[in-house]
Amino acid sequence: MTYNIRLDLQSDGVDKWANRRDQFVGQIGLMHPAILGLQEVVRGQQADLEKAFPTYTFLGLPREGGPMGESANLAFDRTVFKVTKSGTFWLSPTPSVPSKGWDAAYSRVASWAHLVRRSDGKKFLALNTHLDNEGQTARLESARQIVRFLASNRAPNEWVVMTGDFNTEPGTPPLQELTSAKLGL
Repeated sequence: MTYNIRLDLQSDGVDKWANRRDQFVGQIGLMHPAILGLQEVVRGQQADLEKAFPTYTFLGLPREGGPMGESANLAFDRTVFKVTKSGTFWLSPTPSVPSKGWDAAYSRVASWAHLVRRSDGKKFLALNTHLDNEGQTARLESARQIVRFLASNRAPNEWVVMTGDFNTEPGTPPLQELTSAKLGL
C-alpha cells in the first residue's frame, strides 16, 4: 500500500494532521498492509504512526538529510518480514548526499530495504519514493535512477515491490521508464 499523508501544517486548518490522524490510523489498521510506502511524513507524524503500529518498522531519512523534514518512509510489519539491509538515496546526480537534482523544486529521496518474508523465506527488494511535483526532467531522471538502482541491487530470485507518489499521469515518460524496466528478469 502507498499513501501520501500530507505533512503536518497548522495552515491546513480543518485538514491539519491532528484532524486527519485518527482516520488515517484507522484506514491503515483496517488494511494492515505488510509493506507500506508513505510520502510527506514529518517527525511528529512518524512518532504517531510508530505508536499506533508497534509491529511496524519505519525506514528512511528526511530528504534534507538532517533529523527534521519530510521523509518518504518505507514501513513494514516485522511479524511478516525481517530486514536484511536498508537505506536511502537522493534522487539527484549525487545520490549519497542530501541534494536536489535536475530541475526539481525540492530534494527527493528513495527509501529501500531487502526483506525476507518470515512464512516462506521469499525475498523482496522494496522501494518507496516521492518524485518531484514540478520538474519534468527530475521525474524522468529520478525514474531512470530508480530503475538503475533496482537493476543493480536486486538479488537473483528477489521480487521487487515499489510504492510512491510519482506526481505524474499514466503513460508519461517517468512511468513508462519504471514499468518497462526488465530488472534482470
